[in-house]
Amino acid sequence: MSTPQATTPPAATSPAAPAFARESRHMHLDLHGAADVAFPLFGPVREREWSPDWSPQFLAPAAPEQGPDGAVFTTAGTGAAAFVWVMTDFDPAARLVRYVIFHPGLAVGELSVRVMPAGAAASTAEVTYRFTAVSADGNDFIARWVAHFPHMAPHWEGALNARLAALGGQP
Repeated sequence: MSTPQATTPPAATSPAAPAFARESRHMHLDLHGAADVAFPLFGPVREREWSPDWSPQFLAPAAPEQGPDGAVFTTAGTGAAAFVWVMTDFDPAARLVRYVIFHPGLAVGELSVRVMPAGAAASTAEVTYRFTAVSADGNDFIARWVAHFPHMAPHWEGALNARLAALGGQP
């Protein structure tokens, strides 16, 4: 009778995990309005004042809101998929807003905007994006976003400054 012997199973061979892209980009905006007037324009409700295609659909809170309790909303996405946004911070005292953005099947993004005074009627905004792909298609999405990013700052700055001029210094 033979005695059973312990055997070590062969080492598992698995294909290498796919490499998913991760890219960060930063932009600096010079704004022609006081920081306390400019900052609310970066919230999910007031962004539509300078970005006509911006049309968030709020999931929570039910009434569109930009406040310290955060928000969850969707925007039009690629194909039939909506982008899901989670506003994690909205701090008017610090003039800071942060979002996590989920592009289903493509990428997860982080967006941070901080507005700072640059004089009585001027401010700056520091905007930072970071995207991480969750698929090979996400790698392509991020590559297109990186190519488009240099065009974003002039567009945002122009649109925001036009809105700030229309507001005439009023919040």
